[in-house]
Amino acid sequence: MDREKVIEAIENCIGQPKCKDCPWEDCEVEHEVVNSVPYGLMRDAITLLKEQEAVKPTWSRGKPFCGACGLRIHGGKFCGECGRPVLWGGR
Repeated sequence: MDREKVIEAIENCIGQPKCKDCPWEDCEVEHEVVNSVPYGLMRDAITLLKEQEAVKPTWSRGKPFCGACGLRIHGGKFCGECGRPVLWGGR
C-alpha cells in the first residue's frame, strides 16, 4: 500500500469534486456503489494508521524484540527495522 497515494486520495476527497484527478483506481466505482463513500480508500488509510501504532516488545533471554517484526531492538523509541514505535514499561 502506497502511503503517499493514500494521503493524496484522501486530500482529493476532502478538497475536490467527486473523483477529480483522484489517484485511487477504484475511487469512482466505489463512489457509485456505496453512495459517495470510498470504503476501500478509508480501509487502506486505517490500515496505514494501525501500522503506526506502538507495540510492546517481547523478551527472550533478557533481550527485547519488536512486537511487530520480531527483530532485536537495541533501545530507543522506535524499532530500527520496521520503524514501529515501541511501548517500553515492563516485561
